[in-house]
Amino acid sequence: MAVFVSMFVFFTGAHRLVIYDGDDWVNLSQMRHFIPMWHGFNPIKILPETLMPLVGYISGYVITPFTGNYVNSVTLVSALLVSGFITLYIYLFSRLIGTFSDNHRCRNAIVCGIVLLMHFWIFKQNGGLSSYLFWSGNLTCYYHYLIPALVNISLILYFFHHEMDKADVWSKSAVRNSLFIVVLYFAIFSNILQNIILAAFLGALLLEKEGKKLFFPRQWKRIFKENRLYGSILIIWLISLFFEASGGRAKSIATAGFVSPVLETLKFFGRSFHQVNLAFLVLSMLVIFFAFYKAYLQKSAYGNMVLRAIRISFISMIIASIYLVLVCSKASPGYISRSDVEIGIFFWYILIFGISLAYFLHEHPKWVLLAPLVTIFILVEVINGRSTFRESNMPGVSPSICYAVDMDILNQIQSADQSERNELELHVPKGDNRDNWPHPNYMGRNISQTLYRDGLISRPLKITIVPDTDMNKKYHLPIQK
Repeated sequence: MAVFVSMFVFFTGAHRLVIYDGDDWVNLSQMRHFIPMWHGFNPIKILPETLMPLVGYISGYVITPFTGNYVNSVTLVSALLVSGFITLYIYLFSRLIGTFSDNHRCRNAIVCGIVLLMHFWIFKQNGGLSSYLFWSGNLTCYYHYLIPALVNISLILYFFHHEMDKADVWSKSAVRNSLFIVVLYFAIFSNILQNIILAAFLGALLLEKEGKKLFFPRQWKRIFKENRLYGSILIIWLISLFFEASGGRAKSIATAGFVSPVLETLKFFGRSFHQVNLAFLVLSMLVIFFAFYKAYLQKSAYGNMVLRAIRISFISMIIASIYLVLVCSKASPGYISRSDVEIGIFFWYILIFGISLAYFLHEHPKWVLLAPLVTIFILVEVINGRSTFRESNMPGVSPSICYAVDMDILNQIQSADQSERNELELHVPKGDNRDNWPHPNYMGRNISQTLYRDGLISRPLKITIVPDTDMNKKYHLPIQK
C-alpha cells in the first residue's frame, strides 16, 4: 500500500501525468483491432493501443461526471494505472526475494523500499534536470513504453519466482491460467522494445539449462518438447517481430546501413552510462560483490539459488542490451538513451542488486539495523533540491501550464459546440517551425474525435489549428524562432 500511495502522489502531484501534445489527444480515442495487423502502422502494439483509448473512455463517461473535469480524470486514471503496475512489480519482486531468505516481512519490506528508490536514484544528477527509470516523454509514451515494460517485468518475476521454487507456472485453476494467457498475450503484443524483457529471460533460462546444445538444430525438437511453454512463447515472440517488421512505422523510421547506425547507437548508450549516479553505482556494486562472494564461498542451497538468479539475470541483461542496440540502430539510435527503453537493460542490474541485498541481509541479520539509515540516505538523495526530475511532457514545461493550456483548448471547443457551430479556428501555442509540435497542424480532427467519443462535445467539429504567439505569452511558453 505504501508503494502505491507514494507513486500515486508522485504522478498526480509532484510530477503529474497530463494530456498535452497531439499524440496524447489522438491516442486517447483511436482504438485498434485486438489482433496483430500485418502491414499495419503499429502491427503488434495491442496493449497500448487498446488500453489508452479505454482510459479515455472511462475518464470521459465514468470519472468526469464526478470530477467535472476531463483532463484531471485522465490524469487520475493514468496515475492509478502506472502506480498499480509499479506496485505489482514491487510485490512480485518481494515474493521472489522471499525464496532467497526466510521471508522475513520487515527485512523484505526494507529491501523493496530501497529497490523502489533505486529507480529514481540511478540517474540523479547534482544539478539541472534528472531522469528516472519510470519516466516517459509524454502521456502516450507511458502507455506505449513504460506500461509494456512493467507488464513484461512483472511477468518475468512471476516466472522467476516459480523457477526458483521449482513450481509449474501452469496452475490447476482455470481462472488463473486464463488470466495468465491474457497477460502473456499483452506482454508479447505490446512493443518490440519492451517484449525483449520476457524473451531475454526465457532465452537465458534455456541457455542455462541446455548450454551449447541450444545451438545445434538437431537438439531443437527435444529442447522444445521438454520446454513447451517457454519454447512456444519464444516462437510467438519471433512471429511478433516479423509482424512489426512489416509495419508502416518500422518502414518509415528505418535507417540505412548497419555499422554506422550501430556505432551511433553505442555512443548514445555510452552517454547513458555517464548519467548514472556514482554513489548509486558504488553502493550497488559493493552489495552485489559481497553477496556474490558470500554465496560462492558458502555453497549452501540458498547460496546456489542466489548465484543462479544472478547468472540468469546477467545473461538476460546482456541479451537485452545486444537486442536493443540492434533494434534502435535500425529504428533510431537516440531511442537507446530513453529511460522508458533503458529500463529493459537497467532493470536487470537493479534486480541483481535487490537479490544480492536480500541475501546479504539474510546472511548478516545485524546489518538490518543499518538498513533504515541507508534507506533514508537514498531517499534524501532522491528528493534533494539540487536537481529536480524531468516533467512528463516533451517541451518539459510545468504540468500546471500543460493543464492551463488544455483547459483553454477545451473551453474554445466546448464553447463552439454549445454555440452550435460546425467549424472552429482553434488557437494553440506556437510550436516548432515544421508542423507546430507539440500542437501540430494536423491535430484538429484528432482532438475533435477524442472529445466527441468521450462525451465532451455533442458532435464532431471541423477544427483548424491556428498557432498563436499570444497563447505563448499568456502561458509563459517560449516562442521558437
